Amino acid sequence: MPNLAIMTFTEQLTEVSKWCLLMLVALAIFDVLFARKFQGRYFILHVIANSAITYHCIPEFLEFLTDPVAAVVSREGSLVPLGFVFAIHFYHMMPFLGFKLYYVDWLHHILMVVIACPLLMFTGSGKTMNFTFLFICGIPGGLDYLMLVLVKEKVMKPLTEKRY
Repeated sequence: MPNLAIMTFTEQLTEVSKWCLLMLVALAIFDVLFARKFQGRYFILHVIANSAITYHCIPEFLEFLTDPVAAVVSREGSLVPLGFVFAIHFYHMMPFLGFKLYYVDWLHHILMVVIACPLLMFTGSGKTMNFTFLFICGIPGGLDYLMLVLVKEKVMKPLTEKRY
């Protein structure tokens, strides 16, 4: 696990970019082979990204639970989840993919991709960043997007999704 405190910004950017590109390719493949067959195409892709983010955050989440003080103080951490967070937002913003974006989508994506995620690279927060990603981008978001897929496919009623 890299020590983010001693990595240069260029090294961090390279690492995050590598994982972002890998996830972009994975999302494109999954999109072409599977997601385009569904009404909730973007929601399905988000479930995949959120699942991958969750998977890569769990080891650091467990470290956080066993020794929270050491986890907060540590500047070590995986940059994989950050790369995946960038990827799902970039993928949604690509105009040639046919996603219709509203003002609120642009606002969210600009805040995440242009402001929040780059700031996270500067902080070197490692395990703390991934601990929060688990709850911001991982499990709750994944479950919400899964329910939105079910609503789009008429398996779940919209009010049921909102209630959960």
